[in-house]
This record gives sequence, C-alpha cells and structure tokens, in this order.
Amino acid sequence: MQPIKRLSTYVFLLAIIGSSPYLSAQQNFFNVPSYEITKKNKIFIQEQLNINQITQSNLTIDYGLGHNFQIGINVIGIDLYHSKKLFANNSSTVNDFFEPLFLVNAQKTFEIGKHFNTSIGSNQGVNLDVASSKLKYAQFDYLVTGSKLFNDRMIMVLGGYYGNNDYFEQSSSFGVLAGTDINIYKNKIHLVGDWISGTTPASVGVYGFSYFVTPKFPISIGWQVPNTKSNASAIVIEFTWNPSIVK
Repeated sequence: MQPIKRLSTYVFLLAIIGSSPYLSAQQNFFNVPSYEITKKNKIFIQEQLNINQITQSNLTIDYGLGHNFQIGINVIGIDLYHSKKLFANNSSTVNDFFEPLFLVNAQKTFEIGKHFNTSIGSNQGVNLDVASSKLKYAQFDYLVTGSKLFNDRMIMVLGGYYGNNDYFEQSSSFGVLAGTDINIYKNKIHLVGDWISGTTPASVGVYGFSYFVTPKFPISIGWQVPNTKSNASAIVIEFTWNPSIVK
C-alpha cells in the first residue's frame, strides 16, 4: 500500500474510534473545517454558492453518529456559466478541479485537555462524469486543532491538509489551514474568516460575516481572495442548517 493511501485509511479508522464530549457552536467556517461535530442523530446541511463569472454550487450533508463522529456526503463544483446558461463538466486537469465531484466524508474530534480539540477528517470520491473514461478518484484529508477563547466568543483553528492530484488540477499537494469565528453581537452576528495555503484551485482566503436568522440557521457572506492570479475572486454565500448549535 502506498504511504498516502495508507495515511488515508488511517484517517477513516481514527475517525471511528474514541469519544469526547459534544461541542456546541457554529460548526465550520467558509472552506476550512472546524473541529465541531454534528450531534448524534442530527443532520447538518450547508449550501455554498461562489459567484463571479460563473456560479458554483457546493453542497455538504452530514449525519451525527455520536461519540464526536460524523459521516456525510459532498457534491462540489457544480458550475453554471451565466453567459452560456449551461452547467459545466470537467474531466481533465486543466486549470480546475475535476468536477463535479461526489465525495463521502468522515470526521472525528478528540478533546485534548480542557481547552483544545483536534479533529481528523477525509473527503473521498469520484468525479460525476460517469460516461467518461476519465473517471478519477479524488481525495482530500485534513487535521485541525482549535480552541474557544474569551468565554467562548471566539474560535480559532490551525491545521494541515493533503489533496491528491485527482482532487486538484495539479500534482498532489500539502498545505496549511486556518480559520476563526468571532461572536461580535449578541450571538446574532459573527465575523468569519479562513485561509487555505498553496497554489491549487482551493488555495484562497474568504473573509466575511454570519448572520443568525435563527440560532440554528446562519447565513454567511464573504469575499474570496485568491492566493494566485490563476484563481478568481468571488462573492461567497452560505446557507447553513445546523441543529447542533446551542446558544
């Protein structure tokens, strides 16, 4: 077994074992995963729209299994070209992801002492062009560590990622993840920002805010800032249903 595939297998195995108390706050940032997990028997749903010359849809659905473990699916990279009024399909690695991608995800969080939590996760699957002979296997693994600060008004995470060459448009890539969420007004308005290092299509920062329409239904708006000129800026809008939030 190749080292990276062996590591990916360990990610899924580690996600299945162990336990720690539940966490209650906003579950994630724009693109960087948080350490917070969907509660047992609850369903987390998030739809992200990236809007510039095209509109890209990225859907995540997760189910809480208990013991700070969740599994789910992602359907990412559904692109609508406004001028042509058609959906795009990419099965070649030319300046973009293979897309759209259908992925299965798993994530497990471990409590480290009273103040820190570490989470390990993996997204794995294939591009949805099933009629093409270029069907590819995509993989994205990550590990993040974070903490709540200032009486739980601020969350910060830092970690790393690996994505294979069939997930990105280039060779396999390792990098850094960082994110923060700051409650600035009565649990209704949060400042949110995250950043992914590197030069891949996913290597961007997104900075904005979340408004909690209800305690379990935040709407987030941000501005995407690319790391390289080959990536595009965009408006990012997220609609999230998170029954695990407790306020």
